[in-house]
This record gives sequence, C-alpha cells and structure tokens, in this order.
Amino acid sequence: MAQPGAAAWAQYGAVGRTVPVDPQERAVEDRRLDEIADLRARIGVELERKATAAAAALYEQLLSQSSSQCLAEPQQLEVAREFYASGKFTQAAAAFDRFVECYPNSLEASNVRLLVGIIYARDLREYEAADKHLTQSMASLRDQSRRDQCLQWLKNVRAALGRPAPQTMNG
Repeated sequence: MAQPGAAAWAQYGAVGRTVPVDPQERAVEDRRLDEIADLRARIGVELERKATAAAAALYEQLLSQSSSQCLAEPQQLEVAREFYASGKFTQAAAAFDRFVECYPNSLEASNVRLLVGIIYARDLREYEAADKHLTQSMASLRDQSRRDQCLQWLKNVRAALGRPAPQTMNG
C-alpha cells in the first residue's frame, strides 16, 4: 500500500487506477479542443452572415478534427441544406444523418429522414441506407402527401433491393 494508487487498486481494482497524464499529450488535446471551439464559433458567424458555403467548408474542417461533432439544430440543418443545394450529396446525406442522430425528436426529423432517404436512393444509389431512412420516416410522417411520397420511394428502393414492397400504411 506504499505505492500511489495502491489503495484504490485494492478497493476498486483496475477501474480505480489513476491514469498518468502526459503534459505534452494534454497540450495537444487542449489545442485540438480549442480548434474545435474556434471552428464551431466561425461556423456560427458565417451562418449569421448568410455565408452558407463558407459555413459548410468550415463544417468539413470541423469534422476532420472530430467526426462526432453536431451543430445546434438550425445550424446543422442549414449546413446540410447548403451541401444539398450545391450538389454535394454525400456530404448532405452525412450532415442530414447527423441531424437525425442528434435531434431524433425534432419537429423536422421525419421530413429530414424522408429527404435523406431520397438522397440515398436517387442521388447516391445507396439503397440499404435509403430503405432504413424511408422506413423510419414512414413510421412517423403525419402529412398524407409526404407519406404517399415516402411510400413511392420505399417501393422503388425495395424493388432495387429485390425485396417485397412495403404494405400500404394508412395514417
């Protein structure tokens, strides 16, 4: 019990071990976190200025620093819409995907799932991903015209996958 951490080891096992912190590793991590905070702030400024293309470029830099980043709900949607409008469908799908992961209970979530399902089907031809999003969207859409649109896309995706068409669901 003379060694530092020995009491914790005896009481808690490996979980109670103290982790040595290398000052150089800590400094690198601190710089990375500062860069992430700076990028997030710059994205917000660009979106306030209505410079969505610049914000989208900064968002890509942000993801290169930390792929798990998600912006505030309206910002995430705005950046995803910019990618879509500029024809960057892979980035748009990823940004919309991130939106529904971070904000599954948003009022926009069902419509975003529908849109990202369409992007995966029509623009990226990634039918498994399209099927997942369209199926989730179908379960929560309330507007009948959107449900009809979703059902049509889901039928097309299932046909491309060689699977049976979904049953018609009445809302």
